[in-house]
Amino acid sequence: MSTKTLVIETRDERQTAEAGASLVPLLREGDVVLLHGELGAGKTCFARGILAALHHNGGSRAKSPTYTILNIYEGKPDVYHYDFYRVEDGADIPALGLDDYWGKGICLVEWPKSFCYSLPGRKIDVNIALTGAGRRIEVTVPDVD
Repeated sequence: MSTKTLVIETRDERQTAEAGASLVPLLREGDVVLLHGELGAGKTCFARGILAALHHNGGSRAKSPTYTILNIYEGKPDVYHYDFYRVEDGADIPALGLDDYWGKGICLVEWPKSFCYSLPGRKIDVNIALTGAGRRIEVTVPDVD
């Protein structure tokens, strides 16, 4: 399968959210967006941009799901915003009931682990790195079958 890679440079949170919003035309129901980056890189901000574009300003509601592991935003499509920072083993996914939503709507995953790649849905990798001037965001999208 071939992929498309986009590189976006941002200087602030507004531009990082706009970068997330710019990904929406490439998304389809069932996609899983894997948000990689160190603490404070802008993963939640990028997710807010996606949610705002999908749900007409719904991004203002998006919060990091670090303590809840999953926040659900109903709309068309539903958005399932995961944070796997505290999840170490893929076996925990069914035990926590998180597999009920995987591959449905649009899944946004902060702190993805290797087991994420074996779960259903087309995987889109978003790597966010802090730079001296802001952020470098590299998005890898598999071509649609």
